[in-house]
Amino acid sequence: MGMNKNEAIGYIKNTFKKNISAKVYLYSLARKPYEYQENVALIASFLAFTLGGLGKGSRRGFGAFYIEDINEFDVSDSTHSLVNQLRRNLIRRNDSIQVVKDKLREIIRISREIISTKFDSGKPSKGIPKIHAITREKYFHIFIKNVNTLEITNILDALCFLQNLFLRNPKRLPQSIRSLSSYLQDAYGLHAARRLASYFEGLPRSAERKGIYRYVDKKLHQRLKMNNIPDNIDTGYKITYDRRASPIIASFINDHIIVLSVFLSSDWPDRLEWTSLHMINSRTKKPPSIKKRIFADEFALRRFNIDIKRGSISPISSIYHTLTGGHIRLPVPSVSTVYQAYNETIKYFNNNLKCKQVWP
Repeated sequence: MGMNKNEAIGYIKNTFKKNISAKVYLYSLARKPYEYQENVALIASFLAFTLGGLGKGSRRGFGAFYIEDINEFDVSDSTHSLVNQLRRNLIRRNDSIQVVKDKLREIIRISREIISTKFDSGKPSKGIPKIHAITREKYFHIFIKNVNTLEITNILDALCFLQNLFLRNPKRLPQSIRSLSSYLQDAYGLHAARRLASYFEGLPRSAERKGIYRYVDKKLHQRLKMNNIPDNIDTGYKITYDRRASPIIASFINDHIIVLSVFLSSDWPDRLEWTSLHMINSRTKKPPSIKKRIFADEFALRRFNIDIKRGSISPISSIYHTLTGGHIRLPVPSVSTVYQAYNETIKYFNNNLKCKQVWP
């Protein structure tokens, strides 16, 4: 972020290595695990390594690798059968996009078949899952895209492309492609970066108004201090929880195809906080503008609670200074639900990025 293309590629070259081989061993704490436990451990690992990667940045293409083979030792007959099924669906480096699609669908079918044997109904429970999960319902989608169609011919350029897909204002993307954030701005307005759609991307960032006190006179500055308002006021969504990982996982499934997994689950926090600071000039009734020599001497600070699952908003507290006469109409943040943001993201991968949908 903030690097030009040559700097970014130089940085990636120093940290990104190819042709590294490793063996991953699965151990059981039980002396003799049940067949079901063996199968779930194997399929869960297989899915994690196929759809994602290892280490920091693995949700955005780093840490991806190929599964070359699965070796077995002292396993049950059903696990032996599972190993053979997975071997037939190992994704190879030169597989075409249609072959990759067919193999991914078969891998998902196998995994769901294993899980469903644990339920009396033969089907996993319906409804939004509590955590990221592969479901038959409308809460999980997989897409694949051949980067060669974008005239991207090497893995380093493909990594840069993948990072830019999730930036608000990417420096370099093909003219026919927009970033997810800019697409969501169309869906939710120009301030989508402050809206729930941005938070859904895994970006609970506030938009700080840097240098705002250049426009503020001494009296107003004193009033801000008297109301315990800090010098570094942010506007936008705030969250009192830990940062939530993005429900969108992008990875390289072979040398020329990326796979994008999008999840909807119910493990979101119940509420976000919106903090809004409006600086107004009392004579012109306009926001401050250093170019037009308009300076602020009034302000309104407002806070709202936002229920991100229902999309409702309620005020917490407000501090007004000479703005109570009703002569200025202050904007109220519009909100969406997590489910709406999820649906817009699905539209983006289908319509804008023109991916091939694998699941459902």
